Order: sequence, then C-alpha cells, then structure tokens
Amino acid sequence: MIRRPGSMRILPADQVAAEKFDRLAPEYDSHFCGPEATAENEVTFDAIGNVDGASVLDVGCGTGLFLEYHTPSVYLGIDISEGMLAVAKKKFPGGTFQLCDMADMRPLGIPRDFDRVVSTFGSFSYCFHPQMAADQMMRALKPGGRLFLMAFTRRYLTRPTHVAADIWFKPYTEIELRRLFPRLENKKVWGLNWISGKVAPRLMGLEAATVGRLEPEAGYFIILEGTCPAA
Repeated sequence: MIRRPGSMRILPADQVAAEKFDRLAPEYDSHFCGPEATAENEVTFDAIGNVDGASVLDVGCGTGLFLEYHTPSVYLGIDISEGMLAVAKKKFPGGTFQLCDMADMRPLGIPRDFDRVVSTFGSFSYCFHPQMAADQMMRALKPGGRLFLMAFTRRYLTRPTHVAADIWFKPYTEIELRRLFPRLENKKVWGLNWISGKVAPRLMGLEAATVGRLEPEAGYFIILEGTCPAA
C-alpha cells in the first residue's frame, strides 16, 4: 500500500497511472484540441444537460474540462493525479479540487447530497476497483440525483490519439456497466464516436443518437446514465 499527501491510500497499480498522468499533465490538454476531441466534448457536455443551480461531483476530473462547459453552483473535482489537479487549479482558481482515489472517497467525507455525479472520458476505466468506485458514486448522489459515467470500450485500445497507451485500463461492455450499478434507475446506455470523428465530427451528435443507441460498444466511449432511487 502506498501513501500520498492527505493520507490518501492508493494501491501500487493505481500509483503507476497516477504518476503517468502527473507527467502528462503539463501537455495533456494540447492533445485534445482538434475537431474530433472538440466534437466529443460538445456532445458529452450537451448530454449532461443544464446544471445551473446544481451541485456536481466530478470523478476523475483531470484538468477540469467540465468547468470549460458548465458552471454549477457547487462543484468538487477529484482525481488521483496531483499533476492534473495542479493544471485544473491554475485554469480554474475558483474551483474546488481534491486529490482522491475514486474507489475510496471516505477520507474526504463526501456527503450524500450531490445533484449530479459525473465521470467523463474514461477516468473510470483506469480504476482497479470499479465496484467500490461505483458504490461510492451512488452514495454521493442525493435521492433523485443523476449519474453520468463515461468509460472506454475495447475499441479505444486502437485509438491513435490514446496518449496513455502504455497504462492498463479496463474496457467496458454495456452488460458490465449495468451490473456495476444495480440500484440505478432509468438506465440509458449509448456510445460515442464510431466513425464520425475521422469523417465528419460535426455529425457526431447524430451518430451518437442513432448508431450509438443501437450499438453502444461500437464507439470509443460507452456512456451510462441513470437516476438514484428516491428511497
């Protein structure tokens, strides 16, 4: 077991990913500024919907991309990488960011009162203890709160722009994601970026609404949405 600042406990395998993203952090955003990444961002954050007046827990927040598209009334971003958080704090000095393993949020004492819990662009796939992380996310949601989780599919293994290709990650299927969140209600699963990213990024939203709904594992990303039970 390895300890990092704030008494956060991380298993050795997780430490490898944290250190990799620490090194990538200064240049990370520069890898995702082209038309394909921009289209992915726009479709993703449009799908999350309006968060005005809402409280949001951003799990695996990276460099704070969520705050480039939304301004919730309450925001907490957590990540396993100190380097990524340093960039996020510089970009958004008014934001609240904490070093934390998504599989163990207990050191932060996160209450069950978030309107939204989001985890975008594959952060969840780097977690070695997905059921623990899933349970922590559900506990952070208030009754009726919404989850938006975005994981890698097997296709992401071949993505040319995968900047952390030497780090293990878990690709997910629809069945696997659904099983991790048995209590989640109104589940909806869809996929993002099948071929539109290379051919016509402006059509990515249409592709997600058609092919993405029918074949959610066909794209680079698979998304699970749902609602926390009222009781």
